[in-house]
Amino acid sequence: MRVFNTLKWAVIPLAVSLTGCSILGGAVKGNPATLLAYISMQSLDQVSVVSLIQRTPTGDAIPAGSAPANMAINPRSDREYLYVANHSTNTVSFLNLRTRQMEVAVSSGDRPWDLAIDPDGRNLYVTNTGSKTVALIDTESRSRVKEFTFEASAYPNFMPRGVATHPISSTSSRRTEAYVISEGNANTPSAPAGEIVVLKGQQTGNKFTISGGTKLWKGAVTADGNRLLVTDRGRATLWSVDLGTGAATPITLTSPAWDVVVSSSLDKPAAFVSLPDIGSVAAIDLSTNTAGTPQGVTPPGSGNKVRQPQALALNGQGTELWAALYGSNEVVVFPQLDGTTFGTASGPRLVNYSYTPGQTGAPEDIVLGRGVQ
Repeated sequence: MRVFNTLKWAVIPLAVSLTGCSILGGAVKGNPATLLAYISMQSLDQVSVVSLIQRTPTGDAIPAGSAPANMAINPRSDREYLYVANHSTNTVSFLNLRTRQMEVAVSSGDRPWDLAIDPDGRNLYVTNTGSKTVALIDTESRSRVKEFTFEASAYPNFMPRGVATHPISSTSSRRTEAYVISEGNANTPSAPAGEIVVLKGQQTGNKFTISGGTKLWKGAVTADGNRLLVTDRGRATLWSVDLGTGAATPITLTSPAWDVVVSSSLDKPAAFVSLPDIGSVAAIDLSTNTAGTPQGVTPPGSGNKVRQPQALALNGQGTELWAALYGSNEVVVFPQLDGTTFGTASGPRLVNYSYTPGQTGAPEDIVLGRGVQ
């Protein structure tokens, strides 16, 4: 059992107001408390740990592998692990969030990029952009138990890029499925423009074709588990894929999106996308499938740097959106969200994630979650 000292108890009212968590460590509406941000930095081979309350690094940075890219946190409260795809060493690091040490690096395949873990915290799916495969890693045995390959006859020019699993709150009968996103084959005659392949454990299921897709990228499953949202780097469209029928509905954006995150709220279903080409993020009303006005990511008084938001993260209560700005090596937070409504009074705020001034690494990915402070 974790023991709190008197100093930590003194800041709990502040934690309640900013994160929506209760004094017992749980969160409102049964969501896990969101207390920490984990930010991967390829140039420094480490993961920075930032307090969501103080907005500054806490403890020590966690050594990862070489060129850490995308990350996933185990959804189980008794599994305090962060998994990191190491793009240069072809491994996935298991980072212990309590000791802040890398315990093991599991071979994944050539050039791992994206990864996602199922709601039970057991199956970890990793896309390998170099070998064009997907690795299935068992988090209990800490081993790669399956390598999915995609034969040219059935999957012409298949290029796995993003992968998504169901949120822990999903009650869908498909909640054990994973969805592998192929970038697209728009320039290849007779090949589909974009595909989603369904995986379930060690089995390959059916596939969905998005005929209008150009360069599919990242994905996220809605809170009810019925739809998969997929960004398209080739056109200003967010695809909403019905997981029951495979039908894809286009949601018009102002600019091509990079990342997408989904709120856990069923009352106010919302998603957020990053729009790096215009330096903005936008909210998506999932009840109407419409995008709101893009919000610039440049904080007031922070200069005229080119800022390109890529990776996004949303806290468990849907009240804070974090964005990694690749173009300026910065991270910003949009506080006071209410559904798809941005807090107009505050706007985006810069977050310090560097332990050493002048040595900030470019942020590759952000994951928000519970943690040990």
